[in-house]
Amino acid sequence: MKFNSYIVSETKTAFSVPLQTHLLTSNKTFKQKAFTLAETLITLSIIGVVAAMTVPTLMSNMNKQTYVTGLKKAHSVLTNAIQMIPESEGCGGDYVCSGFIEPNNKQEALYSFTKDSLDLLSKQLKGKLIEDCSDIIGNRPYITSKRCIQTEDGMVIYRTGPSYNDRIIAVDINGKKGPNNANRDIWAFFLKNVGEINENSNLTLIPQGQTYNYSCENGAPYVNKNSSYDWDAYCTYEVLKTGKMDY
Repeated sequence: MKFNSYIVSETKTAFSVPLQTHLLTSNKTFKQKAFTLAETLITLSIIGVVAAMTVPTLMSNMNKQTYVTGLKKAHSVLTNAIQMIPESEGCGGDYVCSGFIEPNNKQEALYSFTKDSLDLLSKQLKGKLIEDCSDIIGNRPYITSKRCIQTEDGMVIYRTGPSYNDRIIAVDINGKKGPNNANRDIWAFFLKNVGEINENSNLTLIPQGQTYNYSCENGAPYVNKNSSYDWDAYCTYEVLKTGKMDY
């Protein structure tokens, strides 16, 4: 029997399309569409322009968040370490007894550090005490000592301040790595009495900019590219308080 007329289903229902016609119509060719070279180049150009406009902003925001996170960590680590010093030296809450600060004879709330302050702080931080940190902290103005502490996670801590005192702790949260600017990766703190004068058991680590109405407008003095005064890190308090860098 010849099977060339109709396709018959198992239910014996005949289709209206003969087998030969079905085979012929099934051999159709299909034309696929694609982008032309010009269209591809235009698309890539648009992507490039958008990337050039957005990537720098994204990178800047990522860097700023890194600086903010580093500052928060530095503040927490330093606060805990300083609070531990008097007790670990057998002085209760007396920082003068422990040799961390100078006796306050000026009847003011700020205290200057002793020559042994970094040694005591290094013991608490379990960091590396370096006698000459010139290759790390450079020759910034008002560096009162070349000594510094380098922690295991890369922070560099040293004393600094105006020429008439030695009361500021500067922290470079990423060490040698740039940009090495105040209010970016360098932040400043000082010790202040929050109780009665000479009641040094009430000493608190104060972020620069919290007192004396220091200005952090536009990240000053970072806007001055010729200035990297560690003790002018006036934005330390504002960045800690807000958790962001709006400059």
